[in-house]
Amino acid sequence: MSSLEKELKTYRRALPKLLATEGKYVLIKGNKVLGIFPNQDSALAAAYDRLGARVPFLVKKIQAKEEIIRLPFDVRIFQNAEHQTANHRKRRRR
Repeated sequence: MSSLEKELKTYRRALPKLLATEGKYVLIKGNKVLGIFPNQDSALAAAYDRLGARVPFLVKKIQAKEEIIRLPFDVRIFQNAEHQTANHRKRRRR
């Protein structure tokens, strides 16, 4: 299970209690809720202060109903480009 999958599972599990603070932002690392913050900027600042910039974490708005955001392009294009960039870096190190 990826870090993101684990953190989303933690969010869903904690959601009934988190809804008391709906509209705020939660910081999750792995299977732990590390804090609730009034806005996304303060949640991100706390994450970088506590965890650093190279550690995966989740900052998510607490909502009873998830927003669906439709992107005007196919995000797989970016995923493929990221994969190609990673492969290029590996070849350069050899």
